[in-house]
Amino acid sequence: MMAERGMAPDPVDASAGMVALARETYGLPARQATFDEIDGGAVYDAVWANFSLLHAPRAEMPGHLERLARALRPGGLIHLGMKVGEGEGRDGLNRFYTYWRVEELQAALEAAGFAVDGGGPARQGKGARRRALRLVPGDGAAGRIALARGAWRT
Repeated sequence: MMAERGMAPDPVDASAGMVALARETYGLPARQATFDEIDGGAVYDAVWANFSLLHAPRAEMPGHLERLARALRPGGLIHLGMKVGEGEGRDGLNRFYTYWRVEELQAALEAAGFAVDGGGPARQGKGARRRALRLVPGDGAAGRIALARGAWRT
């Protein structure tokens, strides 16, 4: 994984169960935290938030994005996995989701200080309505990665 490629992951999850799984199964130094608790300044070269912020309520997204932007070093990168759509609410399993239109998410990212560098279809097929955006707040990155999977609270 990332550590095997010379990166120093800082795995974060709001769920104690997911933290335990990451530690026991993969030997990762995972810690329990929410996006509200990401408060470092220029500590990461990149943030990997793969389908985690889609569980954050829309009203909380500006603060989450601003904290992530502050946590990135100049030139840092962020990866967001999100579901495209409209609205927010709970599914049949009581999981909370917020859906974003691409233009709306891009505006939120830019308001938080990110520059959107590209985009396009990430996956096509049955039920797939996803786009990939490469988001760059500066000019280059390498090294420490924040793995933010599920760092939210609803």
